[in-house]
Formats: sequence, structure tokens, C-alpha cells
Amino acid sequence: MRRSLRYSPRSVLALALLCLAAWAALAPSGARAHNLSYAVAKVAFAEDASFAIELHFFVPAFILGQPQAHLTPETMERWAATPEAELEAAVERARAYLREGVEVYADGQRFALDEVAFPDIATLREDGLVPPEDARPSAPVLLYGKLPAGARTFSVVMPLDFTQTVVNIQDAFGTSVTQPLAQGQRSHPFVIERGRASRDLVIPITIPSVVVTFFDFGRFGFDHIIPDGIDHILFILGLFLFLPQWGPLAIQVTAFTVAHSVTLALSVFGLIDLPKLVIEPLIAASIAAVAFDNMFASKLHRWRTAVVFAFGLLHGIGFAEGLRALGLPSGEEAVALISFNLGVEAGQLFVLAVAFIALGWYQQKPWYRARVVIPASLLIGGIGVFWTVERLVANL
Repeated sequence: MRRSLRYSPRSVLALALLCLAAWAALAPSGARAHNLSYAVAKVAFAEDASFAIELHFFVPAFILGQPQAHLTPETMERWAATPEAELEAAVERARAYLREGVEVYADGQRFALDEVAFPDIATLREDGLVPPEDARPSAPVLLYGKLPAGARTFSVVMPLDFTQTVVNIQDAFGTSVTQPLAQGQRSHPFVIERGRASRDLVIPITIPSVVVTFFDFGRFGFDHIIPDGIDHILFILGLFLFLPQWGPLAIQVTAFTVAHSVTLALSVFGLIDLPKLVIEPLIAASIAAVAFDNMFASKLHRWRTAVVFAFGLLHGIGFAEGLRALGLPSGEEAVALISFNLGVEAGQLFVLAVAFIALGWYQQKPWYRARVVIPASLLIGGIGVFWTVERLVANL
């Protein structure tokens, strides 16, 4: 008599983890490295309340009406072959779309932008041919405007094409405030008064700006792991798979956390600065090293803890890539840094929680190592090797 297959929720989750690893191998390179997965809008005010918005995003993809990412090889060929007149017409359509899509408000009332300036055609062509492995961003689009006379607050909404945007507003005296925005979200109203910027929440209960900064940057830190940090996710899964014991996992995660917290802070404040072409391949190699060690080690040696700590230093620099692009809010740099780091930790704990729900029930089974640890570590290690080679080749 043939036995029917039975699937438990844990089995489904375990399969989901393996699918996640498989997706990591097939995902576009830009999604795997630390390239911007969000748009950045830097708003600079002058003393006369005029402003310029420097908008960083994937401009060629936007012009072609494609999702925000580097162009695929096939699209690059089409981009390179597009006649100049046709490209200029596409730029004009994109300009008109941005003029309407970027909504600016003064005291809650929308007003019109004065000008939207795209890079020249030669620059656009060059930016469209940048491969996904290259972290170099597109030249920014510049938007200009001026607050109406007597207006006190400024807020902005980005086009729905941008799933996430980080808005940094700076006044003429160097004071800045920063807020990550979800798709379609309007920024908090920022007070632009007597030439200075500050955050003002126009709601019945006043919330201190430091609290808003804490939650905004905490959310952004979480997003940096889930869904944007597939390489960090695989590294954490590699730590989880090492031994079916809480002790070794706690030691490794603690070492990793302390290390990346140190280099995150040092990198954000400019005390260390290592080139991305060095860091990215090393992060990929760290995934492979941890995963392959799972296949041979039977206990936690001191050298593995030291290696995990060293790899944590690398990952911290990788985390800083995402944070440095934001521009930390003036006077709240420490709060933003701490909350971003806590968000990263929350993302990592979420990954571990899902892993425990999926596999924790089976960790004491005699077949767990042969059927779960070895195959999963081999898959993760193979992905790490592939990424290492890919990133090294991209740097040649």
C-alpha cells in the first residue's frame, strides 16, 4: 500500500528557507550587493526659502518605465541603440511625470515645482550601461522650487515608482533632518522658519523629533536585513546551522553583533573607510567560509568565534553603506545610529526566529545533520563562492 505524503507547517517553512537560498543565487546582482535599494532625496533650502531637491535613483530605468534597478543586458543593448531624438523625447516625458509625481506641500497645501533638470544625454547613456555589480549611482535629477510667501512648513511625497525613499532636508545653516518614507507616504511637515529647518509634527499629541527619528531609522535598519539584505540573511542562517545548541549560537551571534556594531559606528562617522570593491567580495567569502565550516566542525573552536567576529567587522562596513547615504539628522546622529543598529538586530533575530520555527523541532533528530545541515550549508556555501567570484570579476 502506498503511503501518502504528509506536510507539516515546519516542513513547509524549511522548504521556504531552501527556496530563499535558491532565490539568492538567481536574484539580480544589484539586489545581492549593497547597491541602493531605495531612492535618496536631498532637499537643500536657501535663506530666501528657495530649495533644490537632488534626487538619486535609477534614472535610465525610470526613463524606460521599468522597475527601479540597473538595466538588464538586453535592455542595455536597446538603450545604447536608442536614437538621440527618441531618447530626448523619453526624457521630456519623464520630466513631465516627475513634475507631477513629486508632490511638494507648504503648510499642507500643494504647490508647483519651478523646474526639473535631467542629466545630459551623454551622461544618461553612460549611466544606463553601468552593470548591476557596479555600485556607481546614476547622476541625480535636480528639482527646483520656492516656498510660497508666508509658508511655514514643507513636506514632500515621492512618486509611486519608488518603493522607499530617504528624504534629507538641510537648511541654509547646515541643520538637517532625515526621514525614510514608504511608498506613497508624505513626509512629516518640516518647519522652515527664519532660515532654519526643524521637524514639526502637526498632530494633537506632540511627539519629540528624537522619538520619530528612533522609529524611522529603526524601521530602515530592519528593512536593510529584510528584504534587502539577502547576503546578511544567508550569513545568519550559516551561523544557525552550525550546531543544534543554544550556547554556540549565542556566542557566535554575540561576536557578530559586537563586531558589526563597532565598524558600523566607525564607518558612519568617517573614522574608517574601506572601498566597496574590497568589502563586497569579502562579505560574500564570509558566507562561504561559515557555511563550509558547518560541514566539518563538530564543536565551537575559539578560532571560529574569532573568524565570525572578523566577518562581523566586514558586515558592519556593509551596513554603513546603507546608512551613510541617508545623511544623519543634526543633533540626533547617535539616536539614528543606535536605532538603525537595533533595527538590524531585529531583522537578524527575525531570521533566527523563522529558522527555529522551521528547523528547531528537528535539531535533535539523528538525521538532522545529514539531511539538513550538510545540504543547506553546501547550498549556502556554493552561493557564497558564486557571489565572491562574481564580485571579483565585476571589479576587474
